[in-house]
Amino acid sequence: MLEIADRGVNCDRDAKGNGIQQYCRLNLQGREWEDSREPSPTGYRRKQTYAADERFTLAAFPKISIKGSDLVPPVKIPARRNK
Repeated sequence: MLEIADRGVNCDRDAKGNGIQQYCRLNLQGREWEDSREPSPTGYRRKQTYAADERFTLAAFPKISIKGSDLVPPVKIPARRNK
């Protein structure tokens, strides 16, 4: 399961992804990727957070590596004003 969050990310992740083999959340504001795996009755056993420039794999496709920055929009840099 993949969730994309562009606003608050303080909800209960374990309850939302309960029982799903891999629950991923792309946090657009923090520009990071949260990866939860190995569900259990009390929540996920493995949790990892990756920065946008780091690579990760999906449980269903472990041989494919994805760079987080390929999934988040580029950072907008304001144009400079000429004086």
